[in-house]
Amino acid sequence: MYSAIVFLPLIGALIAGFFGRWIGDRGAQIVTSGLLVISALLSAVALYQVGFAHEPARIVLLEWMDSGTFELNWALRIDTLTAVMLVVVT
Repeated sequence: MYSAIVFLPLIGALIAGFFGRWIGDRGAQIVTSGLLVISALLSAVALYQVGFAHEPARIVLLEWMDSGTFELNWALRIDTLTAVMLVVVT
C-alpha cells in the first residue's frame, strides 16, 4: 500500500504521457485524476495507521548492496511526519 501511494501518480503520468493520444484528453484526465484520488485515500489510511496507531513502516524496494552484515537498500520509511506530508502533498 505504501509504495502505491508513491508510484500511482507516476504511473498515471506515464499512462497519460505515452498513451494520451490513444485514450484522448478525457481519458488522460480520468486516469491521472483517478490514480491521484486513490493515492490520496491511501495516504489518509497511512496517516491513520502510522500517525494514530503508531505503526511505522519500512518497505524495501530494492536490495542494492549486501556485504556480510552490511546491507544497503532502496527503501521507503514511513513515520508520522512522512504520513502527514503524504496527506498534505497528495
